[in-house]
Amino acid sequence: MVGFNSLLKRKSIFSPNFGIFALLNRLSRMVRGKTSTSPSSSIRGSDSSESWNVKDIEEYLMNLCLEFAEKGKLIQVDPLFQKTRKNLKVPRMQIETAIDNLIQAKKIIPGQFLHSANILENDTRNQLYNAIAADPAEVAFELKHELALGSRMLAWHLKKLLDFGLIKKIPLGKQYLFAVSSVDEKDAIIYRLISKNPMVKIILSSLQQGPLSRTAIVNIDPDKRTAFFYYLNNLEQIGVIEIMDTKGEVYQITSNYFNCTQHILNQYFCE
Repeated sequence: MVGFNSLLKRKSIFSPNFGIFALLNRLSRMVRGKTSTSPSSSIRGSDSSESWNVKDIEEYLMNLCLEFAEKGKLIQVDPLFQKTRKNLKVPRMQIETAIDNLIQAKKIIPGQFLHSANILENDTRNQLYNAIAADPAEVAFELKHELALGSRMLAWHLKKLLDFGLIKKIPLGKQYLFAVSSVDEKDAIIYRLISKNPMVKIILSSLQQGPLSRTAIVNIDPDKRTAFFYYLNNLEQIGVIEIMDTKGEVYQITSNYFNCTQHILNQYFCE
């Protein structure tokens, strides 16, 4: 049977020809070809525990969720369990494990119409997700203006994307960054700091070459002495840089942020 993950990636999963009834019809034909099977045996063969593994059941459950969504039904654990138990005749524990796996993976959320296969079918939510995915980090205020969304509408769609684990929320000072789930949190923080503060880029680019004293950093542009002091203090408080020599006030990028700073500078800000 086609793998569960690959099914979710195929656009054909949303077509009428790939509905749950098509799957059942195919399995029914398999049963009719096995004269030795009894009514109590699995529709896939004589030993249901061996014929159906948990991944297969997860695939079946996701197709049920598609059917529920088409009929405007909320996703509820009990109907999913009962229908799967009736149609597949597999052990209770396997179904419970499959449902638990989907919930833990945030592919389904009981009490919702949405699931991982249709969460991005809403145009506004899809645009919001794409806007967040375009860069390592975004903030709500800029997303609101970029997409011309009201505060409540933006908050609603952000919550849905967070609920299903498609994006993450990362604290940075008094604000929050939003990034797709695959982005490293430190990458998101460094990208945000550099993209919005040219002087941060100067400081971190200079420190990538090695430790520097405060005097050496300020002398890069003496006219912006006060601004350099501000950003050095800010970066130290966040934990991006640290003082390695208090007497000479020599700064270096912390080990936690050194590699990601190099990565972000090379990938997004290399001139």
